[in-house]
This record gives sequence, C-alpha cells and structure tokens, in this order.
Amino acid sequence: MRVVVSVARQYLGYGLPHADLIQEGNIGLMKAVKRYDPDQGVRLVSYAMHWIKAEIHEYILKNWRMVKVATTKAQRKLFFNLRSMKQGLKAEADEATGTHRDTLTAAQIDSMAKDLNVKREEVMEMETRMSGGDV
Repeated sequence: MRVVVSVARQYLGYGLPHADLIQEGNIGLMKAVKRYDPDQGVRLVSYAMHWIKAEIHEYILKNWRMVKVATTKAQRKLFFNLRSMKQGLKAEADEATGTHRDTLTAAQIDSMAKDLNVKREEVMEMETRMSGGDV
C-alpha cells in the first residue's frame, strides 16, 4: 500500500484528488496481484509498479479535462512528458538570456519533438490543449 501512495503522490500536479489517485493505484495493485507469477523471478512490487502507474495514467487521461486529451500512444507520451520537458527548457533559456518567457520558441518545440520522437505539430497541439482550460 505504501508504494501506491508514493506513486500517486508523483501525479498530484494534474489537479486531481490524491485519494482518487490512490484508489486507482490500488486497482492497479489488485490487477498485479491477480496476474502475478512468482515463478518468473520478479518481485511483486517491481511487477506491480507497471500496473499501478497504468491505472493512474488511465484515470488522469479520462478525468483531466472534459474532452479526452490523449488518445494515441504518441499523445500519451507527450501528455506525461511535455510539462517537465517544458519546465526544463524554459529554465535553461531563462538562465541563458536572463529573461522569462511563457511561450516556447520554435527551437524548443523542435527539440521536444525530436526527444519524444513525435511530430512538431503534435507538440504544438498538445501544448495548446494543456494550456487551455475547460469552458
């Protein structure tokens, strides 16, 4: 149970209730226990991490916005990595120039697309989706 709480804590930045994230993680833990095979030579907690994160990811994607945000594998990758990559790139740019920008430059978008192995347009579309709120 402690592992579920610690994994759920990593996803608090999406604005969803911590208790709900923990409950979804518990569902993932139950699925892992049901499918676990001790003869494979893997510890249960290592095996369960995949299932816990998968259930939490699915919950976040279903409940983050009224309109479904990420439907393809590439969009899911973007959704869960865009925010941290964006913060890192902005911090580097702010440090280099001594100024602060809220928007991404074309070079930063190209860099993110290359790092995540997705199209430039997909990065721009996901950035737009994530920056706008529900009406």
